[in-house]
Amino acid sequence: MQKLEPEAGKQNTILQKVIEINRTVFKNNIFRPNQQEIILASLSDKDIFVCMPTGGGKSLTFQLPAVINNGLTVVIMPLVSLIQDQVAHLNDLNISNRVIGAFKSKNSSNIFSEILADSSVKIIFLTPEKISKSQKTCDFLNKIYKQGKLNRFAIDEAHCVSQWGREFRSDYLKLSMLRKKFPNVPIITLTGTATEKVRKDVINVLKLKNPQVFLASFNRENLYYEVREKNTSKIVGEITEFIKTNHLKNSGIIYCISKKDCEKLAKDLKKEGIKSSYYHASMTDKKRSSNQVKWMEGKILVLVATIAFGMGIDKKNVRFVIHYAFPKSIENYYQESGRAGRDGHISDCLIFFSYSDKYKHDRLIQKNKQTDRNFQELYTIMKYCENFTTCRRKIQLEYFGEYFDPIKCNKMCDNCRNKNNETQEDCSETAKKILQVLANQPDGINTLAQLTGFLKGIKCKKNEDLTDFPGFGSMIDMKTEDIGKVIRKLIYDDAINEKTVKCSKKFKMTKLELGSKSTEVLLGTMKIYLPVILKNKLNTNDQVYKQNEQNTHVEKTQGNQQISNNSIYMQNNGNNIIMQIGKLRYNPPMQSTNNFQSITYIEKPRLSIDSWSSFKNKPFVPSSFFPKQRPSLEKAPFLSDDYIPRIPVTKDVELILDTPVTVNQKSNDYELNDEQYEELKERLEIVRKKLSRISGKSIEEILSNDKLDKLSRTMQSEDIQKEFTSEILYFQKVNQISIENSSAERFEFHTMRRFNEDSYKRLKFN
Repeated sequence: MQKLEPEAGKQNTILQKVIEINRTVFKNNIFRPNQQEIILASLSDKDIFVCMPTGGGKSLTFQLPAVINNGLTVVIMPLVSLIQDQVAHLNDLNISNRVIGAFKSKNSSNIFSEILADSSVKIIFLTPEKISKSQKTCDFLNKIYKQGKLNRFAIDEAHCVSQWGREFRSDYLKLSMLRKKFPNVPIITLTGTATEKVRKDVINVLKLKNPQVFLASFNRENLYYEVREKNTSKIVGEITEFIKTNHLKNSGIIYCISKKDCEKLAKDLKKEGIKSSYYHASMTDKKRSSNQVKWMEGKILVLVATIAFGMGIDKKNVRFVIHYAFPKSIENYYQESGRAGRDGHISDCLIFFSYSDKYKHDRLIQKNKQTDRNFQELYTIMKYCENFTTCRRKIQLEYFGEYFDPIKCNKMCDNCRNKNNETQEDCSETAKKILQVLANQPDGINTLAQLTGFLKGIKCKKNEDLTDFPGFGSMIDMKTEDIGKVIRKLIYDDAINEKTVKCSKKFKMTKLELGSKSTEVLLGTMKIYLPVILKNKLNTNDQVYKQNEQNTHVEKTQGNQQISNNSIYMQNNGNNIIMQIGKLRYNPPMQSTNNFQSITYIEKPRLSIDSWSSFKNKPFVPSSFFPKQRPSLEKAPFLSDDYIPRIPVTKDVELILDTPVTVNQKSNDYELNDEQYEELKERLEIVRKKLSRISGKSIEEILSNDKLDKLSRTMQSEDIQKEFTSEILYFQKVNQISIENSSAERFEFHTMRRFNEDSYKRLKFN
């Protein structure tokens, strides 16, 4: 038998002891990947950095060495709930431990004395605040250090040390004093997610000495990733269907940005027969704890929560994690979605994406000092959500610096499952036009919505002096959605910066300006490409095309008139109407043909009227809105050249026909996107508060929340004036209007205001 060298023999003995304790004390037959190596490095008194995804077994790497060694291991954790879970687990294993402060009732002096007197204690738990703010705790640590009983520090959730991390905490930063005060005590740092930048920062801040770095694969093979477009009007039904179809009796988490969304969504799901409740930071501790316990025990299946919920939650059988709005970074998404499938069974991770949710994140980011970095993180996750071709697992893992072959995804993401063929469309010329407009930075063109409106040629008070400005209306033939995509692509590629600026003492806004890569785009040395998915362009799920496919065709010519390709010809009850984007014309009846074609790439029509003066000079078209004659200025005094109304056209295009119509559609069906809604609502909220201060009335008396929401969904940005005086006068006019169901003869004001009601409501003037 070969003789072992002394050092090799010692290592062999330690390894045998490690294996034995893992089996007898921790009841594990084998080690998970990297666990054994980390434990041996720890027993060699090395500094260690461990990045291991959720469920990888990080806790064992500091618990097992603590059992083997004499002395104490000090474990620092950010949350009391995390410590409670650790204590409960160690107590079950009969491993002696103590907690300094937190939920223990004993005062700190008694705890310190008890620890010093009891040599069986192996692990001490505390929060970083106890080290940074408690002198007694520091004195105690210094005492056991001098006695040679302080074996190691274990810092859990170590990414909190780094200002580049997703959950930076200032008290974690103060842990840098550990190396100075206890220079010979090894430190092991542990985290579930960390980019290379975060890893380097943690190592530098904590002054780790030649640390051994252990990086486990971030790939969670059992998680299925999917992103869906968010339709606010249908999302509750879509989530309900998803849960009832796939996870009727399974536990899940739904993450929302706001507390209001949490409560509302939980209530809506409960109405649909899904056992659900909510969780957010503004709840009482008792209520939060109660809901969490019910969810852990399975009495509640779905917990709708803000990001206040999650860290320290160890429920193995979570089958789905849904993001009602996209998360604030890929790092956050990895952590939050990673709460699903910890038992190794297949689980779903689903994001509902809408660009407008960015503005909710913006408001939170603007409260943060690291605004620019947070915006970059936000853009990265937005690019992830808008990518419908690249393997989602590949995008996530490469963010953390890990190469991944998409073949190994095994169709466990929507993009790999759908295998969308794509081509790249060169949008460089469009991008140049956008940058040229932005280079001149016209006053009043600050946000993405304002820039899009300017390029589309939408006139409003903010840009009424800019109609002759170069670039105004230069993209009138493009879809609003497509213009937005190009602008967002320029933002993602650093050709446009979205900067946060103060517009008053209390309020901030985002402003677009030229980015670092703008010159390259303008010179043509950098191309801007947008992916185009090659599939059937006819949206078979669109009710418009389903309903009208058999009576709709493209008319190339008719008589001596030339009709554009994006005109739609329809026949209904013998009345033929020609609609064109931005135009309304009434033509005599024409002979229909039988050569029907599917309509593709057609923008949802909007019939716009630039002003009352231009509207009254246009040929009058009888319809259900104006059944007898054009409304007079006397009947509608708000219609003046200072006011720019817009008439909607619904998807089924019946609105312009002289037949009754029932509308039950949200603002996005009328091309008022959520981005505009958020902007208008925020602006109107400012006006409402100002009016409240001026008049001494409550904001509800000035305008109810319900009416405020309706106005935000129905107004165009041109309805809002820049000066408060004009806004207040406008508000007073709005408040003179009462809603009631009136006869057909009354002027149907709602068609100008674009209210979305289950049945038509008429507005009259008092």
